Amino acid sequence: MILAGFLLISGCSAGLKERWGDFNAYFNTYYNAQESFKRGLKLMDNQVVTFNTARPIRVHLTPVRAGQADFEKAIEKSANVLREHKDSRWADDAIELIGKSYFYLGQYFSAEQKFDEVLMASRSDELRQRAVLWRGRIYLETNRFAEGADYLSARLSSEEFVWDPEVRGEIDLVLAQLYVEMENYASADIHLRRGIPNVKNRNLTARARFLHGQVLNLMDQPDAAFKAFSSVDRSYRDYQLIYHSEVEKGRIFRTTGNYDQALRHFQMMARDDKHFQEIGDLNYEIARTLHDRGEYEAARSQYKDVLYSSLQPPTRVTTSLSHYGLAELNRFVFGEYALAAAYYDSSAKAIQNIDLMPIGFDASALAKSFGDHTRLSRESFRLDSLLHLAMLPRATRDSIVIALRESRYIAYEARQRELLRQGTTLVSTRPGSDQGGSQNQGNSGFLNHKNPALVIQGSESFNAVWQKRPLVDNWRRMEVARNARVETAANASVERTGTTVVRNRTDLDGVLNINLYDLPLTAEKQLATKQRIAALQYEIGNVFYLSLNMPDSALNHYRVVTSLYPETDVAAQALYSIADVALSASDSTQAYAMARRLRAEHPGTVFETRLSQRIGWPTGITESNSTASDSLTTAYHALIHTLQDQPPTRRAESLRAFSLSNREFARSGDLLYASARAYAEAGRSTATYLRLAAMPDSIAPFRYVGAEWDSTRAVLNSFLTLYPQHPSVSRARILISDLTPKEPQVVKDIQIIECKLLDQPLTVKGGMDAFVQSSGLKRLMERVGVVEADFEFEVIVSETGAILDIQPITEADEFGFLTLLVDRMKTGLNYFPPMSAGTAVRSRCDIVVSVRP
Repeated sequence: MILAGFLLISGCSAGLKERWGDFNAYFNTYYNAQESFKRGLKLMDNQVVTFNTARPIRVHLTPVRAGQADFEKAIEKSANVLREHKDSRWADDAIELIGKSYFYLGQYFSAEQKFDEVLMASRSDELRQRAVLWRGRIYLETNRFAEGADYLSARLSSEEFVWDPEVRGEIDLVLAQLYVEMENYASADIHLRRGIPNVKNRNLTARARFLHGQVLNLMDQPDAAFKAFSSVDRSYRDYQLIYHSEVEKGRIFRTTGNYDQALRHFQMMARDDKHFQEIGDLNYEIARTLHDRGEYEAARSQYKDVLYSSLQPPTRVTTSLSHYGLAELNRFVFGEYALAAAYYDSSAKAIQNIDLMPIGFDASALAKSFGDHTRLSRESFRLDSLLHLAMLPRATRDSIVIALRESRYIAYEARQRELLRQGTTLVSTRPGSDQGGSQNQGNSGFLNHKNPALVIQGSESFNAVWQKRPLVDNWRRMEVARNARVETAANASVERTGTTVVRNRTDLDGVLNINLYDLPLTAEKQLATKQRIAALQYEIGNVFYLSLNMPDSALNHYRVVTSLYPETDVAAQALYSIADVALSASDSTQAYAMARRLRAEHPGTVFETRLSQRIGWPTGITESNSTASDSLTTAYHALIHTLQDQPPTRRAESLRAFSLSNREFARSGDLLYASARAYAEAGRSTATYLRLAAMPDSIAPFRYVGAEWDSTRAVLNSFLTLYPQHPSVSRARILISDLTPKEPQVVKDIQIIECKLLDQPLTVKGGMDAFVQSSGLKRLMERVGVVEADFEFEVIVSETGAILDIQPITEADEFGFLTLLVDRMKTGLNYFPPMSAGTAVRSRCDIVVSVRP
């Protein structure tokens, strides 16, 4: 009995000591750690969240920079639990709290280590299940989507846990987000349906239901998406998500063709006072609905109201989308391609973060394509007008020039009188007391900036005095000198004949923008002008065909070349392109017709041979052509052998002369490009370029001067005009750009991380195969009979995943594949942000783009 009593007392003493240790660990350290963590979490939850609904939203929000001091205290106090009470029951909880604090601080890899410790050491199923959930969130935040999906799927399918329904439901939501990032929407749909009913947190479920609606929209299930958006919990803490749900419901009405219901829905939202801040965005949705319904004039007016007359300034996204809508109207409805180019350009420049725009937003690429079309069309029209004027009889041409000069002089005089009137008008810059003075004078703010009437009045007064002022230094002296020159020229152009005053306005041609030196009056200049017009028309056709996927419009320009300029160098290329369009549309009759024309008009050319191969005709060259080709080949080899030891200038002149004299020779383009390179070599050897002495060697630009550099530029320009499809065109354009004087630039020292040092391989958003398919490269390769190819590049990728620089490693090809791919990569290829030590960095990588059948 005594021994038993002693043992009982000893057991109670041990249990009491253990309970006292747990009590002490909790209230002295762990409790304080919890309180610090809760304060940090509250500060984070109080931050305003802005959802980007153009992309699938996150159910579990990415941590923001708030409450950092509290999270660091939570880590410190939890670490005290492990140091001072490592055997207490709160040790595992302290490790979990450290992991969560690291997570909210954005130190994901440190957090991952702590949750791994919980999984390995804890005996609590509840803690271990939560550790799996937090590891899933870490995979999501560190962009390891496939790895995270595999990890969570394996854990859920194992038998190590009897899963708590709410923890499992939240893991399903994390899995759904991982699948969304991988664009596996079907799997995301399954996990969202499974997880939403089991999660009790209303904020999580509201965001999950909204994401489910977005996923169903991407799966082209509008009815199910409508139900998902309607189910978003109205008690969500931030009305923003409920507002976006209503907007998405209106868009579903529109996409399903229920335009009347969509209009009523958006108009009702616009009349709701709760949406006053979003009135500009809602008016855009109304304009888009009118656009899709076919009310084009009303849509154009509504778009302009959004941009210029909105009660609330529209967001940058809405501004960009409104410009985009106007561009589409001018492109598809009104046929105003120049205006379309301007609106696409405005749309592209209005937005700074492409991730805020809808998936597939392509304003930058379209702005470039339509800008090229506008530039080429204007130049073609100018040259065609000059050619037409030059070919008129002398008397007719002179009368047209005189009439043009007279009309421009009249307009010039009217403009000068208006400038004089503005200069002598007295403008009151002091607002009167009858209009703005009585409108809340005490609350007008600094310089009356809060009084709209006074602001408008002041703006008008300022513009009346200063609007015509050039934005340069010493503008007053420049204006006086310019007016003096114009007055002298005008006085000199007046002659007296008897009692009649005669105006001789030819001296004012510079002021009137009349340049008769551009008229191609000789047969040689007229031929060169026709060559240039044909090349421009062919380039316009390529813009429509290769960039805009508008083959019918491209055919119009190709046919202009073949019908009006059949004797030009690009006529064979135009015939081949017409056949290519026909083959794409399975029109073999048209393709055979073009093949016959190529064989009759351009026998032996690479285009005739290539088209014959594509349609299955035997290829061959007639005996006469073969003999001529052999003689030119012999002369070519003899020339190359002769020029091997000649100085660069001699080589350049000989190559240039041979190329221009034998335009039918297959390698004449190569020779002309080699001539330009030889002239450049001569320029360097004679030291006719100067480095700016004030700049460091690493960044000092060249200033190219001298006859050799002038000849280089002239030959390169001729090369671009005569051989616009040559494989070296892109390099020639780079050389011309390099030869153009540039202002000194300040180079910033930005660290670039090598690709091998990243936490994970560089990954293309959407996948490389999808990018290759959308780029049009594969289709272009199929047209010319190329089955597969590899293209290697060195790229520099920004912290956001955008390509900052791209340098081809693969040599340029004769078909222009590399040039097209580089252009598409600059505008359409985006990577997930490169990560190093858990931080987004700028990275340099070697990549390979493979095209396979």
